[in-house]
Amino acid sequence: MNYDLVFFVITNMLLLLSTLIFYGYFHDEVLALLFSIFLSINNTLLFREIYNLDKRLIIYNIPYLIFSYYFVIMVLKIFLV
Repeated sequence: MNYDLVFFVITNMLLLLSTLIFYGYFHDEVLALLFSIFLSINNTLLFREIYNLDKRLIIYNIPYLIFSYYFVIMVLKIFLV
């Protein structure tokens, strides 16, 4: 069992939950931006770890990458307006 992969999946879930809680429930855009940046970094590292493990499994990580970068852009647009 690859413990790095388990670590990335658990932290990915926690970062996603904290991003959605701070953005949706508390309406705190600064912390949501901070957690979404951490989430996108974690998803990129998770993508690399899955790529090193098995190249056929990276198709499952692509939606997480798209969502994390989309959410960073969406929260940044709030600051720019």
